[in-house]
Amino acid sequence: MGSLLNLVLKLRNDILTYDSTTAENEGYINREDIHRIRKGIERIETEEFDKSNLDFINRCLDFQSIYSHFHEIVYNAEYYNHEEYFGMENIVQQTFDPLCIYLMNNDYEVTIRKVRITDKVENYFPNLIEMLNTMEESYYSNEYLRVTTLSSTILQSLFKEICDLNGIKYSKSEKFPNLYAKVRDSLNLKPKDHKNNEKLIKFSSKIQEVILAINELRNLYSEAHGLSNKDYFTYESVPPHHIKLIVDSTKTIVNFFIESYEYQFKSLNV
Repeated sequence: MGSLLNLVLKLRNDILTYDSTTAENEGYINREDIHRIRKGIERIETEEFDKSNLDFINRCLDFQSIYSHFHEIVYNAEYYNHEEYFGMENIVQQTFDPLCIYLMNNDYEVTIRKVRITDKVENYFPNLIEMLNTMEESYYSNEYLRVTTLSSTILQSLFKEICDLNGIKYSKSEKFPNLYAKVRDSLNLKPKDHKNNEKLIKFSSKIQEVILAINELRNLYSEAHGLSNKDYFTYESVPPHHIKLIVDSTKTIVNFFIESYEYQFKSLNV
């Protein structure tokens, strides 16, 4: 958790102190904190300042692109307005100072919670780590088609690896639902496995619905499938927090199946 004011002040200071001649520039604001700023500004509802001046944050995904945005403004201003001074400091102040003044008068805390991947992923399925990181990075880069592609691919890879570890046979062309069913059955995760507990029956059924829905989203909207104009318009209207739910759900399912695998085949000495 961090103060939105402190994050904005850091971004403002980093822009003004950035040295493009240095080979390695470390310590500048990271993509996650820029995303926190973006989400924090979205939540502000006020007429005390013009939020449209901050729209560039929605287009710039990292510090370098934000700095380039201001550098271009300075270059154009100096080229077309010889009689006035339009230095970097002046333009950065005009952009951020109204927001900073507003935040000084209003307490804003911006919290972005991440679902943490269990350390056991590296122990059992290290190949998944890069895909999980890429999926999350794709979300922060607004590459939502890639998110839906990777979410299903990650689960499919997880199921195949569990099958491989436990000698469960499957074909190269095995469909996602069949692959999931084989793993579900081997880990005793079928709803009917909890016949004496109605709540667990319902819970297991809902897990199954989420898993199959993630794969269905890939079939409808992903890099692997072209979208018609109508479908693309519908997909583009999906709010970012729904895409983040796909990211978080995928990570939670990975955690759950790894814990289930360890319980079934390690704790029980199978």
